[in-house]
Amino acid sequence: MATAQRLKLENIVKEYPGCRANDGVQLTVNAGEIHALLGENGAGKSTLMKVIYGVIQPDAGSITWNGHPLTLQGPAHARELGIGMVFQHFSLFETLTVAENIALSLPADQARDRRKLEARISEVSEHYGMALDPRRYVNSLSIGERQRVEIVRCLIQESSLLILDEPTSVLTPQEVETLFRTLRQLSHEGCSILFISHKLQEVRDLCHRATVLRQGRVTGECNPAEVSTDDIARMMVGNETPLSTQVEPREPGEVLLNVRELNYRTSDPFGTSLQALSMSLRAGEIVGIAGVAGNGQDELLRALSGEAGAIWDGFWHNNMWRHADVAWALFETVLMAFLGTFGAAIVSLPLAFLAARNFTPLVVVRQLFRRLFDLFRGVDALIWTIVLARAF
Repeated sequence: MATAQRLKLENIVKEYPGCRANDGVQLTVNAGEIHALLGENGAGKSTLMKVIYGVIQPDAGSITWNGHPLTLQGPAHARELGIGMVFQHFSLFETLTVAENIALSLPADQARDRRKLEARISEVSEHYGMALDPRRYVNSLSIGERQRVEIVRCLIQESSLLILDEPTSVLTPQEVETLFRTLRQLSHEGCSILFISHKLQEVRDLCHRATVLRQGRVTGECNPAEVSTDDIARMMVGNETPLSTQVEPREPGEVLLNVRELNYRTSDPFGTSLQALSMSLRAGEIVGIAGVAGNGQDELLRALSGEAGAIWDGFWHNNMWRHADVAWALFETVLMAFLGTFGAAIVSLPLAFLAARNFTPLVVVRQLFRRLFDLFRGVDALIWTIVLARAF
């Protein structure tokens, strides 16, 4: 592995009212090195990454990039220098294609030729074992594939330092293996990687060095492969903090929440509807909701918390009409008939029953319905304009 110094931070200080997020932080990342940045929540990791990526300016300290002093003017400046970052929450537009999302971060001269860009995306993604179809829409991609888009976007810009914030938190084990193969290949080719994670065993398996933060200060540096996860955890939380607490097991108490045959149809075109879901929760019990992100977890929480309506039809058959949808569609029908748009009213009635019987997603029906409403309203307005013009 090359030992040339890629990035050096000296005495970085960033202070907010009542909080010193970074307090004299020292960090060195070498070329081709996979360097872990560790610490508890609130230790100052995210603040430090924002300093490196140019999102915020430090109050004190210096940054050296490839041996030269550096003052970052913003994320665009960082990308021009070869610093790329993949945030924990992806910055992608779901209704755009892979190529269109990547084009948004490129200079106009690179984004203008779409065919050339698509060929470049295919070339880079296949080279690093992360094959992507540039013309696929992001809403059709898995979480792992969306992360690939973010990484390829950085590689298209020829990043020599790649910052990854909790990259494995939403990935399946198979996707983690694919990601690690890609990162090792990037490291072999000389790209430096700053890897933020709470999963210490992954850090031991992947990273060459680790810097540990606690309360905004560097508390240690190590080679993760040469120390145990307990040693790293003690650097993160302090020797005086117990790493585990023995709690006597107990039997769960009475049922506090009982869900039977829960159905919830999301209005989000990219969401996941719930069908006949049943579960229970007892006093003193911890129930885990498992599954790859995007498979109904958000919809379940919204339904249980009352943020969104749900149909609790344990005594109704799952294919019964959805009364709320029928009422809404009929209301729109009556409203349009009252406004004189009889053509659209006639069309809306069968659509109301189609929506109620789940033959087509309600959100699509309503969009089509409103388009028809606008069309017939325009025709009506034209007819009345001609009539009034002839009358006067």
